[in-house]
Amino acid sequence: CKGLLHNNIPKLSCAALDAVTVLQSCPGNVLWRLVFALTSNVGAHIVPSRDANLRTKVCYGDSDAPDGEEKRFISTSVWLEAKRLVRDHLPLTAPLFRYTFPTCSRPFRNDTVRFFSSGGGFPREPLNLKLFPNAAKELITAGKFTFGRNWERYAQTATLYHLWSACDDMEDWLGDSVIHGKTVLDLGSGSGIHSLCMYLMGAARLVSFDYDDDSVSSTKRFRELAQAPEDRWTVTRGSALDNDFMASLGTFDLVYSWGVLHHTGNMWAAIEKASQRVGHGGVFMIALYCWHPEWRSKDLREKKEYRSLKTDAERKEFVFKHQGRKPEDLSTKAFSLGGRGMTQSTNAADWYGGFPYEVHRTEDLHKFFSSTGLFVEERRLVYNIPSFNDIYRFRRML
Repeated sequence: CKGLLHNNIPKLSCAALDAVTVLQSCPGNVLWRLVFALTSNVGAHIVPSRDANLRTKVCYGDSDAPDGEEKRFISTSVWLEAKRLVRDHLPLTAPLFRYTFPTCSRPFRNDTVRFFSSGGGFPREPLNLKLFPNAAKELITAGKFTFGRNWERYAQTATLYHLWSACDDMEDWLGDSVIHGKTVLDLGSGSGIHSLCMYLMGAARLVSFDYDDDSVSSTKRFRELAQAPEDRWTVTRGSALDNDFMASLGTFDLVYSWGVLHHTGNMWAAIEKASQRVGHGGVFMIALYCWHPEWRSKDLREKKEYRSLKTDAERKEFVFKHQGRKPEDLSTKAFSLGGRGMTQSTNAADWYGGFPYEVHRTEDLHKFFSSTGLFVEERRLVYNIPSFNDIYRFRRML
């Protein structure tokens, strides 16, 4: 735990070092209580301090238990620092989270937190969660950008901050009523973190698929982290352009495809096939790159150049050249507003490496859905900025 924090944070404050000591000293039989308290406002009790130097202190664990292993006190400042460290810097795959993982209905809004467990109790041993084996490999092999390796790099360091940022965006666009108790298709699951959000928000049945094998593996590892049963959360490989595969999936209350279909090589055919998976009264949420005058002359040229580079070091220099930011300045922290838990470093690689690459005009998308006579638009966010995804929410009529 201490090593992970030192690797992820340039300089630890005194309060942070105290927080690391608290996390490190926790025995296994109370660690799950600390995780519960750190990831929510439940399970921690602000109590009067007997220490003249501290106005208040925090009790975590069983507040009714006698002093001992099940009852612990730390200062409020150290407690708040521990919450920040766990939220912002510890990867979801860290041993701390392998003891138990929060199933959050809406932790980013109201701290309603439950925990998965087996046999009605809390696990006392860490989950045997595999790491992301391809995260260290080159992003481009034989001139082909591998989306999955980029997503595995992201997943390797994703924290609760990234997860809650992704959930917050999903809550904003879809809300509890569209996901909770509903059937959901995540078309192009990528890292799997948004599938994880849907599962945590109470999807009754979730199907996640991607064309990239490494993306499928990454999504499966998030499923393993959540200890989700396969009959409730299915992860598989497939193509949005495969008629037989798409037909075999059935229909869903929500079809979610964010920044995916413009990379299939036949965007409009993929949109058509995806829309056919939306059940009566269901929602189709889609995000696509927007048209701009230089999308062929500039974007395609830069993508071709990026894909011709041989090493990740060369690709980092390419990003610096075109964006004016040094590789070390590309933050791994989630974008604060509307970022879906995405990071600058992941986003840069995804943008330059993403190919095939197509764009859309808003009027063409509306013409397509109008021609079906089945969908009405409920919401849109159109940026009209190169490299940005315009976002749409359509509902299929009953």
